[in-house]
Amino acid sequence: MIRQFSQGFSFGLRKCISSTLLPVALLLGTTQFAMSQTGNLSKPQSDFIIGREALVSGDLSAAFKHLKIAAEEGNPIAQSDLGSLYHEGKGVEKNLTEAAGWFLKAALQGDAYAQKKLGNAYSLGEGIEKDLVKAHDWYLKAALQGLTFAQTNLGIVYLNGEGVAVNHAEAAKWFELAALQGHDFAQFNLAALYLEGSGVERDIGKALFWYHEAAKNNFVEAQYKIAMINLEGSLVDRNIAVAVDWLKTAAAKGHANAQRTLGQLYQDGIGVELNMAEASGWYRKSAEQGNPLAAYYLGEIFLKDKSASGSLDEAISWLERAGNLGVTQAQSKLGYMNSSGEGISRNLEKAIYWYEWAAKSGDAFSQNNLAALYIRNTNDIASIRQAKKLYESAAVQGVAQSQFSLGDIHERGLVEAKNLTLAYAWYMIAAKAGYQPAEIKISKLQSEMNSDDISNAIKLAVTCLEQHYADCM
Repeated sequence: MIRQFSQGFSFGLRKCISSTLLPVALLLGTTQFAMSQTGNLSKPQSDFIIGREALVSGDLSAAFKHLKIAAEEGNPIAQSDLGSLYHEGKGVEKNLTEAAGWFLKAALQGDAYAQKKLGNAYSLGEGIEKDLVKAHDWYLKAALQGLTFAQTNLGIVYLNGEGVAVNHAEAAKWFELAALQGHDFAQFNLAALYLEGSGVERDIGKALFWYHEAAKNNFVEAQYKIAMINLEGSLVDRNIAVAVDWLKTAAAKGHANAQRTLGQLYQDGIGVELNMAEASGWYRKSAEQGNPLAAYYLGEIFLKDKSASGSLDEAISWLERAGNLGVTQAQSKLGYMNSSGEGISRNLEKAIYWYEWAAKSGDAFSQNNLAALYIRNTNDIASIRQAKKLYESAAVQGVAQSQFSLGDIHERGLVEAKNLTLAYAWYMIAAKAGYQPAEIKISKLQSEMNSDDISNAIKLAVTCLEQHYADCM
């Protein structure tokens, strides 16, 4: 699985299919020619050049006026630019239908930029009925003319099976054509294909080469990827200095994960001098962009900082933000703080709220503590049954306290009839994990059970442990 693609399609598509006007360098070249030749040109030709000149200077109203005249006379570049003005609402009220109409006129005359933009319109259903097959067809026409944006979009189309069958080999082909022309997103996706061996033979060397090419082109995702490759050391020899350099580059450009990772390095003093102020600063930058783990780490830092005024309030604020973003550790921490009253007023309602959220994610600690709250604070049989289920889930994850509590439930018959054999088995498992109270319970039950029941209980416990909880009671 190529993780970058699942996130990268929307990001890449936005990058590749934005209907921006032609590059300034191209516009300037056309304008320079126009300024020395306008005297010998027809009115439509003059309007085209004046319109392009206005486009470069930022006089969008004048650009629209003159390009519209040239477009109506059939100039394909003017038609393409006019479509972009309508698409972006520059110099004229935004009108996606008009934009698509002008893109079509220019595309039918073979203008590659218009063909790419028309592909965008069909892909997104902007101003025209969504049609992924037609989007592919127009991207192909532009790509065959060598337009890198179209080649990249065509790669994405084949990668995700948009209007065509998924074909990673075809995706790799188009990404490579664009990559060779220096397109950063194509370089990044081509690297990912080589890394996974998807559509191409797996080649770590080529993957690293294309990641570096994209990074040199200032593609921040590639910069972060190279940093993590060097930090993890699974594909190359671990090089923390190189990792730090790339993380700093990506973090300075606002990459939230790079900022969070850099914060971790400063907090742990890995590759950099330990510096909690730097760590907090990078965590904050990342968290303010909505990075869940950064918010959690920042909350933990404030929680440990007893000296700063207001640090507890800020800690809770960041932990709650992280919890609401789905960070299980933050949810579990908030559950514990509210149930124990650690640093804050005890609030069982909030404790249950946070523990329930974390427990649904499978967090064994939260499942155990939530079950304990259900048992302690209610005699409702439905809640006790739910507590038993939570203990069972935590017990098979190795939580000795939950294993002990299951023994207690069976011994006391809180849900079903008393079952001392199951109680003994769970106590034995908890004792094996080093939970001292279980030893006391085992001694008690040995005086109440016959030897056959004890033997059966031992067999159940041994089977459970040997099968790593796969077949427990």
